Amino acid sequence: MSNQVVELADAIKEKGRRSAEELPPLLERAEEFGRDEKLTPLSRALAWRAAGNALQLMNRFESALVRYDSAIAFLQEPSSPTQGEELGRTLHAKVDC
Repeated sequence: MSNQVVELADAIKEKGRRSAEELPPLLERAEEFGRDEKLTPLSRALAWRAAGNALQLMNRFESALVRYDSAIAFLQEPSSPTQGEELGRTLHAKVDC
């Protein structure tokens, strides 16, 4: 799992709680990570979930659902022992949306 993706996801949560105005550049970076075919499927899934979280914090719920679906698609490909846990977290975020 990419440390950069984890740090970005944390930054989205932290900054999004304060103000959604800081989220657009972070959202863009998360989507770049999600499209990066050099990253592992788990890292790409976490990037898409982070993008979904950013969009949800920006009240763009339909777009958030699309990003969560992208994350779920990567998490359904078994390649990591933690994927089941991350799939559960992503499904939970989608339901909250």
